[in-house]
Formats: sequence, C-alpha cells, structure tokens
Amino acid sequence: MIERRGAAAYEAVPYTSLPYPRTHPDHLCSMARLAGIAAPAVEGAAVLEIGCGSGGNLLPMAAHLPHARFVGVDLAAAELARAPFVPSNVELRATSGTTVEGRFDYVIAHGVWSWIPEDDRRALLAAIRRVLTPTGVAFVSYNVLPGWHLRGAFRAMLRAHTAGRGAGEAVSAAKELLAYLDRSAPRTGAYRAALDEERARLAAADDGYLFHELLEEHNHPVSVETFVAEAGAAGLSFLCEADPLANPTAGTRRALLPLVGDDPIAVERALDWARGRSFRCSLLVREDAPRGPRPGEGWFVETRLERVGDSFRADDVDVQVSPRVAADLERATAVHPDAAPIGALDDEHVALHEAGLLVLRPRALGLSAEGAPTAVARAFAATTELAWVGNRRHEPIALDPALRAALAAPETARPLLHALAFLG
Repeated sequence: MIERRGAAAYEAVPYTSLPYPRTHPDHLCSMARLAGIAAPAVEGAAVLEIGCGSGGNLLPMAAHLPHARFVGVDLAAAELARAPFVPSNVELRATSGTTVEGRFDYVIAHGVWSWIPEDDRRALLAAIRRVLTPTGVAFVSYNVLPGWHLRGAFRAMLRAHTAGRGAGEAVSAAKELLAYLDRSAPRTGAYRAALDEERARLAAADDGYLFHELLEEHNHPVSVETFVAEAGAAGLSFLCEADPLANPTAGTRRALLPLVGDDPIAVERALDWARGRSFRCSLLVREDAPRGPRPGEGWFVETRLERVGDSFRADDVDVQVSPRVAADLERATAVHPDAAPIGALDDEHVALHEAGLLVLRPRALGLSAEGAPTAVARAFAATTELAWVGNRRHEPIALDPALRAALAAPETARPLLHALAFLG
C-alpha cells in the first residue's frame, strides 16, 4: 500500500499487494451495523482505496461486487500499471489520497497513515472526512505503541546499517545484519526474545515488506489516544477495531473499570499496554454519524464450526449454543461455503461473532456450483508476477502451479475451485 513513501522505491522493490479480509465492505458494513451505524448496503456502494498498489486488495472486491463502484489511488503509477485486469466498475488514478474528490461509502487506507510525513497524515484524515458519506465507514491501519517501541529499535539498527545504499542492496545488507545479530546476540534474555520474534516475523514476510516497513524514511508509530485525537481533529470518530477479537468485551470493560474508568479510549490504551500491541486496524466514522440500535434483521451467518453430537466444535473445543442458534448454524453448514440468512440477530450471535466462532455478514456470498471464477481471478493466475488472488471471502489464496492451472481451465477443476470459494 503506497501513498507518499517514494514512488521510485516501489519500482526497485515492489510491495506485495494482497487481499485483506478485514477491509472488505462486507466486513466494514457488519462491524458498523453492530455498533449502531446504518452503514450503506455494499451491493451498490462506492468504495475508495488509498494506496491501492497493483490492486491485489481492490480488484477482487470489485469482481465480486459488480454493481458497486471502486476507485483506487496511488502515487506510484508503475504499481498501478502492474494491475493485470481492471473491471469496468474500477477506476485507478495515479494521484494522492490527500487530494481525492468524490463521495464514498467505504474508504480503505491500509498501510498508509504511519508511513507518511506528519502534515500528510493530517491531510489524509481530513480527506477521508471530506469524501465519506454520512453513514460511511473508513478503515485506517497504523503502527501503535507500546509494541512498536521494540520493533523501532531494530528498524533504527537496520536503517543505520543500510544508509546510503540502493533499495535492492539495502535489503541484502539488512538480512546480513539480522543474521549477524542472530549469531552474536546473547542466547537468553529479553533482547534475545525480541530479536527472535522480529526475525521470525521477517522470515514470514517478503523483501517488499522488509524494505518498506523497516528501511524507508517514514514510519511513525503512535499511541491509540494520539491517533483518536488526530482523527477527532479531522471530524472523525473512532468506532472499533476491524478485528472482532481485538475489541474489548463487556467483561473486559467491567474488569478495567477500577483501573481506568469507563472512558472507551482509556480501555483501548490499557489493552495495548497489556498486549504489547504494535499494529491497529481502526474503523472511523464521521463525528456526526447518527447512531442507533443494531438492526435485528437482514443478517447472514457463516460458520466453520463442526457439528458433533448435540454441540458444535472448534479446534477440539465444544461450543454450546441455544437450539435457535444451533438451527442457524445448521443452515449455514448445509450451504457451506456460502452464508445463510438468520431469522433475527440476538446477543448470542454477536458473542459468537466477537469470539471468532461465526461470521456475521450483510449478504450471502452468492456461491453456486454452476458458477465460474471471475475474470480478475483468471487474470491474476495468468500473471506470473502475482503470487496471490482473493476468493469470494476475500481471503488471500496462494497461486501455486495447481491453482493456476485450475483457474486456466475451470471446467475441469470445479471441485477444487468450489472448495476454495472461487465459483460465482
């Protein structure tokens, strides 16, 4: 994801553009409606992604929501040019997200805010407020303290060691330094634990992440209260975290009441301290967005819980549910991998959603065994530069040789593609 982090650097070290499920309008809509915001229906929504790169996140969304309108902006024109196929409901613009115009129901700024200068960070939030519709939702990710204090120490070492080198040479030098630290640092203690964690995290990432996260000029972690204050100054209000598991439960709020009171941002900060959180994906709405009760109707549920006797099971743990919710889960399992409608939403559905045991959606995914992969999926598979593609759940699926072949000849690979939720 790119905004003003040096467009030329992305030509030397491209940033891997992936689908991020938490950014999908389906998910943003559900989270907002659960919080009492009447978020717009996604089927005909207007969606903006700031820092869209080569479209790995935006294009699969557009393919699965053909009646919605999508705009992706990025200063790195070379990254936009890497998009293998652009559906007719997508417009890609080589421009800054701070100057974009229009009206959008959903705005995504993933991997942008912490990685641009201070003035641009303010301008970015102001731009989001300017283009957001009255009940629209914005997704903004950023590096957060205190967890980034430790990562910041390694970033400082790597930047000092690679100063003055070109992008490709800097990546190689950074890897050499990390290997040296691994050989030479004490084998036990807090420093070793932090080093091992950072090396494991980077081993799972690619060169693009290492360079753009740790070696470029701008990376500005902040506390959650600083981010919320900056958003407030732009006319935006913090709604919740995009990940249901990252949000405090009612029990957590009660437990923290003697320590921090009932200020919701103080609770968020306490959780950051307790978890050593280093990254947030926060949802924002306009400060004047009307709030009301969550809707009880119009919900769909998807679950991967396995039915075992009279209960459901997740990761070998039995999950007891009421008969009414069990019936909803039975319907969802019967139409798996699609989402099934439920009669009426209640607290039990919400609690299971917050625990990550089911997914509440504003619509069915629309899967059918007779469908076919989208043109975007086929184009991604035909482009050897791209290693990932998004399915209808907006999950990133690695494009191994078998899947590339299946997407090239879908008629002979329906079972595989249906299992991966590619069929339309």
